[in-house]
Amino acid sequence: IKLYSNLLNSLSFFNIIRPWSLNYLSCIVKNEDNSEKSQFKPYDLYGTYDYFEGANSLFDLSKSITGNDKSKICKKLLSTYSYTNVGRAAYSQEEKFMNIWVALESLCKTDMCPDIISNILDNVTPALCSRYIFSLVRNFSEDCIRCNVDYCFTTKQFEIKNTIKRTLVEDTISIFNDPSLYNELEIKCNVNELLLERCKELHTLVSNIDNMIKRVELHYTTVRQQLARLYRIRNQIAHTAMDSNRSLILYTEHLYDYLSTF
Repeated sequence: IKLYSNLLNSLSFFNIIRPWSLNYLSCIVKNEDNSEKSQFKPYDLYGTYDYFEGANSLFDLSKSITGNDKSKICKKLLSTYSYTNVGRAAYSQEEKFMNIWVALESLCKTDMCPDIISNILDNVTPALCSRYIFSLVRNFSEDCIRCNVDYCFTTKQFEIKNTIKRTLVEDTISIFNDPSLYNELEIKCNVNELLLERCKELHTLVSNIDNMIKRVELHYTTVRQQLARLYRIRNQIAHTAMDSNRSLILYTEHLYDYLSTF
């Protein structure tokens, strides 16, 4: 995958391909133990761009806000959409990164902070923590679906494929906090070793308020450090023409995820 990323970067750097042609490039990953081969396209490797949780409600809300073209938040959103689209269409990694950074920067800029990075650190970081526990529990339930684990227990049943994510998360937490239901859930999760470990970890987390607070605080520190790291990369590109041989794909994925969540 690293070699493949470097290939995309070098091809883009020499202006040989355009974004549409990325759909037709693919790489082969071979398992040396049994000679099994798998083919991946770029979207399979870096596919967060086209996923939004609750996309329909976000679209409707955004549409209602942008309907008032005189509001300040409307101008911020339109500017953010514009730079994000330019970044996604760019074929240079540096262009992608810088345009998405500008989109995030323009969205969270306020008069309360003295500089760019303070605006981002003080606004984006707490926003990304507000639903952190929610996202952990929701992701666990989705992992259960992938492993064919249901929420049908001896004394109670829940709809694991509930489209209302808030209800699904509340149901999952109630299962973790009920000793008999949790014991059954742990047995169900034993179909996959990693799922079982995640089940145990979440049980320890959501059954103790202090553990949740510590986890959110840790996530706050991690996100803040990562945003500061991304800002340093932004400065390297803007002021010192950072070496194009360095892959920015993972950093761009993180940056886009922060932007979409914010």
